[in-house]
Amino acid sequence: MAYEDLDDYSVGAAGSDTFDVVIPDLDPSTAYPIQFRWQFADKTVSEWSVAKILNTPEIARPESTNIVAVWNGTNLEITWDAPNLANGFVIYLTSGSTTVPFAYTLDKTKTAQKAIITAQNLRDSFSGVFVTTLTGLLKTTYIDTSTSGSAFTIPAYSDPLNGAAILDSSWTITPVDLGFSVSWDAIPTTGTYWETVVYKSSTANGTYLPVGSATNAPVIIKELNTVYIKIRHRLITGGYSAYSNYKVGAAYVPIVFDTTPPADVTGISAVWSGDDIVVSYTMPTSDPGSRFEIVLTNSGVSRTFFKWPSAQTGAGSVKITDAELFAQFGQRYTSYTGLIKSIDSGENQTSGVAFTVASKVNALAAIVPTFTVTQISNGYTVVYSLPSGASYAKVYEGATSGFTPNDSTNLVYSGSSPGVVINSTYSEVFIKIKYFAIDGSSSLSSAAQAVTPLEAGMLSLIANEVKISTTGSILAGDSATSGGRAILNKTGLYVYNTGGSPSTQIIANATDGSPTLITTNAKIADWMVYSSKIENTLHAGTTQYTGLSPSGTYAFWAGSTTAGGDASAKFSVTPAGAVIARNISVYGGTLSVGANFDVTSNGVLTATSANVTGTINAQAGVFKGTVDVGSATDTGGVLRVSAGSGTILIGTNALINGTTTAAITASSGGTTNFYVRASDGYLFSQYGKIGGWDIGTSKLSGGGGASAVGLQIDATAGGYAFWAGAGTPDTNTPFSVTNQGLLRATNAIISGAITATSGKIGNQTTGWNINGSTLESYGTPDGTNKVILNSTTGEVSGAKISGGKIVGSAFYIGATDAATDYFKSDGTFRFGGGKIYGTSSSLTIAAGTNIQMNIASNDDGTAGDKTVNQAVGTGALTLGRAFFYGSNYNPQTGNGGSRFDTRYQFYLASGSYQGVDAFDAGDIWMQRE
Repeated sequence: MAYEDLDDYSVGAAGSDTFDVVIPDLDPSTAYPIQFRWQFADKTVSEWSVAKILNTPEIARPESTNIVAVWNGTNLEITWDAPNLANGFVIYLTSGSTTVPFAYTLDKTKTAQKAIITAQNLRDSFSGVFVTTLTGLLKTTYIDTSTSGSAFTIPAYSDPLNGAAILDSSWTITPVDLGFSVSWDAIPTTGTYWETVVYKSSTANGTYLPVGSATNAPVIIKELNTVYIKIRHRLITGGYSAYSNYKVGAAYVPIVFDTTPPADVTGISAVWSGDDIVVSYTMPTSDPGSRFEIVLTNSGVSRTFFKWPSAQTGAGSVKITDAELFAQFGQRYTSYTGLIKSIDSGENQTSGVAFTVASKVNALAAIVPTFTVTQISNGYTVVYSLPSGASYAKVYEGATSGFTPNDSTNLVYSGSSPGVVINSTYSEVFIKIKYFAIDGSSSLSSAAQAVTPLEAGMLSLIANEVKISTTGSILAGDSATSGGRAILNKTGLYVYNTGGSPSTQIIANATDGSPTLITTNAKIADWMVYSSKIENTLHAGTTQYTGLSPSGTYAFWAGSTTAGGDASAKFSVTPAGAVIARNISVYGGTLSVGANFDVTSNGVLTATSANVTGTINAQAGVFKGTVDVGSATDTGGVLRVSAGSGTILIGTNALINGTTTAAITASSGGTTNFYVRASDGYLFSQYGKIGGWDIGTSKLSGGGGASAVGLQIDATAGGYAFWAGAGTPDTNTPFSVTNQGLLRATNAIISGAITATSGKIGNQTTGWNINGSTLESYGTPDGTNKVILNSTTGEVSGAKISGGKIVGSAFYIGATDAATDYFKSDGTFRFGGGKIYGTSSSLTIAAGTNIQMNIASNDDGTAGDKTVNQAVGTGALTLGRAFFYGSNYNPQTGNGGSRFDTRYQFYLASGSYQGVDAFDAGDIWMQRE
């Protein structure tokens, strides 16, 4: 610098004398006003020179060099050489119209830098797609700016699975109860393989539609018909392998749905194990459940936990961890009531068995905490050791030693040791602490200890040039007690802003675990520290903020267009725990929203209600409540099941006979084959079965041959409406009824009433004719022997009764009961107009009655002529011989030695000897004296 630069020419002409002045730590590319003045030997000074503007030069900000990108498996590796003074890097990858930044921190130990961007990184950044066609740009960031960037080339990615053929031997179809299972040889997931998609068609060369997908796991297809299956592998790049050849899916095996709940467990007990709950049980001996639904309740709040038994038999236990309890309830309770339900594989569940979780014992109840308190600049530290069972401690500050700790008025710190408390009152205060368990139970209160915070600005003041002793301080500022200043002493460095408030402290005498840096206004890396928040702009070139705050509207935020967070942030968490995330993945644990929504890490979702406007894909499950499809005001809801050209619809806008209504319909090729109308329950079907009945377009039929039965609609006069005993009815069918009411049956047992005014019973020539009020036999062709049963008069006429029994109180022979000939039950009878009559004890034949008997006789008056005689001994009328001439022989005495004497004696002995010359009973014997 020359003297003339100061407008001083006292030493001579311009340029005759110069001197150099070095001004360090100036920012580049900045204008600085410069003034000088002389200081003489006697320490006096001159006036200031005129001001000059000094423009510092701009420092070069070179780009990174030697940028190379290569694919290593599915990882994209990028290497480059970093320039001097580089502070960091941002890699921009572009696919189509989408550009995504990837920040990279400088590795200060080497010039060569390397970034690895995984396939998952790419999928997360490009809407779930592993993009491989990319262009790149590398920007180098410096402490004050960043470069415009250097473009680099990314080579094309070569994927061996893309378009690859699938061997027939690498996949199989296996029949299962639900239809059939499609499985394939496992493919490593370390490459680009994502999942395998299964496609189905009703014909071998038809259109194949996707019906399910999985990653190296079988896909179950529910199908009633024989179908054709193909598969192909889907890649994370968005590409696919080639389609496989088709295979035939076996016909559907009917499913028997299990609707019976399993048996409940027994011997339930629940105890605390630390902060976890262990529920013990004994599995039932038969029909055990496959998992448990455990409901815990406290203060009217219930939460559900799903657990799986370790074995299907014997005693077992499950654990509900403290983390699960807190995740569900949002706080910790010390006791619960519980209900454990058993659930089987068909999602049938029991009503459950109740149990109780007794109150947890407070292990801290009798403990009096101890601690040490140490004064520090602008505050103090509290150091303590937590006993077993304690998770944290609370530090309370009061004005007197006898104060009672209260969270709302005295709490100054809560957490682990050490506790650092900022206090700028610089007067004596009293400290107490209490231990707390994770569930909120606490110890007794400690004894009070006094402490006075140190005021950093009053430790030592240096107004002049002095030697700093162990108790001295260095002051940078106009005042040690107000305004902007910095104080350095043996306890640390203390910086105050222009308002006199502490902004940054570097504490040299901090105890182990205590903070050594306290600041409310700083920049750490790219993060700005403010009095109420820490914030950063992570996306270069855009206004998007990321930060955290203990007192603002948002506790955490990212991707906010407003400093401090706003409602449009990509991610935010309020102090009350309300979370907004525009793109989130949760791995492990349970996601709970309020008291009515949970999703476990096993994918089990529990919700009391749901509104879904998109697509639901489910391979199994059970609806146990009412599921509404559409409503009176929203008729767009429909459940649809499609297979080939067939479709089943359940909804409120089904088209039936030209009218839109709520119904269940089944159609094929545009023809409705089945529907049930909701308004009146009307059912229509053209095909199928009801029980063992086959449904036809106009009939119901079942069985076959002699066991066949059916009913149909036949418009032909005399067509068959009902029949049994033949597949196709005719006049020889054992049973039939025509549409005109003609019934034919080969046999019948009728226990009820029959009403008929005409018709026939039996053979049409020898049977019976129904003629109004009479039932008439056909009789002989000339009408004789006809029997008539008259329902009006009660008469039976023309009848010939033979065999069997006739029972009654009186029988009259004549046209009416006034006839003179009769039989009566009192034993009286009358015949022949009264010629023969009698009672139970007498028989009278009217006088003059000629009784004739047809007795054969030779009428010669000799032995052997027959006549009616009275039998000897019995008095019965019998046939005997007429007069027998015995000469002078007496058959009783046998005198004269007559042969008749012998015959008579023999007869008397045997009573059975008869014949020529024999003496028969009833013979009239005549002899002479």
